[in-house]
Amino acid sequence: MESKTSFSSRGFTSMLLALCFTGLAFSGIVLYFAPPCSIAESMGWTVIGLSKVQWSAIHMTSAVLILFLAVIHLFVYNWKTMVCYFKKKNSTKSSIRLEMFLAIFIILALYLGSILMVPPISTLIDGNDAIKESYREMVQPGRGR
Repeated sequence: MESKTSFSSRGFTSMLLALCFTGLAFSGIVLYFAPPCSIAESMGWTVIGLSKVQWSAIHMTSAVLILFLAVIHLFVYNWKTMVCYFKKKNSTKSSIRLEMFLAIFIILALYLGSILMVPPISTLIDGNDAIKESYREMVQPGRGR
């Protein structure tokens, strides 16, 4: 007997979100190592046949789609679950309170570290700046910082 499978919009949303995240992550890595736009254009810089402008377009499109899908994922498919997390009393070990505060702490620490440019975040930014400068040196040798 052949089983009839129906389309799962929840599964589709999750798969699309995962694939979109992969595209966002990959394009982000490519853009991290990309030269500044004017240099990328003058060099004819590409990665797997795509220019920096095309990688930027993929990155922005993926980011917008992820935001849209995340809203659907949270508010359409998981809203009841989220509400239940916050309604639970501290009497059970399954309270999400600790996890929520830890997540908020990590995000605030990352954002504050980005604003204040503290290591290891500053090292990440400095590495990107060094990569960009190396492309400038290739185009304009002897140019100082």
